Amino acid sequence: MSTPTRCFITIAAGDETAYKVEVEKYEDLMDWLAQHGAKYGLAGQLEELDESARETLSAIYEGDTKVALAPDSFSPPPSLCLPRLQLLVSGSSGLRKTTANFLDLLTDSKSLTSKRSPHSPLRYVGTPVFRIERDFVAQMGDVTRGDGSGGESICKFFVTLTSDPAKLKRLTGKYVAFGQAVLEDPETRACLERLNDLADGKGGTRLPVWIAECNVLSP
Repeated sequence: MSTPTRCFITIAAGDETAYKVEVEKYEDLMDWLAQHGAKYGLAGQLEELDESARETLSAIYEGDTKVALAPDSFSPPPSLCLPRLQLLVSGSSGLRKTTANFLDLLTDSKSLTSKRSPHSPLRYVGTPVFRIERDFVAQMGDVTRGDGSGGESICKFFVTLTSDPAKLKRLTGKYVAFGQAVLEDPETRACLERLNDLADGKGGTRLPVWIAECNVLSP
């Protein structure tokens, strides 16, 4: 048996469009301060401003740009990314085809594309976490349709959210276990807890959830 392959998946959750708008507003504020702050006796970096300086900046910036600042405008928007999930992918020779397919889609090393027009890329990055059942499983990896109905590639996979043998028995004999979460890693445990909390109680997710980044980790 070969050594298991350690990899990671970074999952994000939230309104990506709104997040990009907030990031752009924050960057605009930083640029404005760097260019014009000195004229008003202000430091050139947001983190260097005290409460009084922030009040001054708010008044001047709103008058100049017509953009009102909120108290949280002086800090970068919180990331949509959950803590990083680490996985060990089995090195068993009996699972070679399954694990090779998973790692190809994880790393995008072969730049696979759909056989169907418009020949979209087949890779895990950007695909939704389309199913979460609280205290059971999170399902993701549909690289063709994103909703669990895709069938062009053997791509979908579960991450279990429970250690209860009675619940796990529902998967026994139906699916192949080809890896495991690195539960010794605090970020991995935190990611699984956050995924569990994103369940909507109907088999879906309360917010949009997707794979933001994934790859293998160096030994």
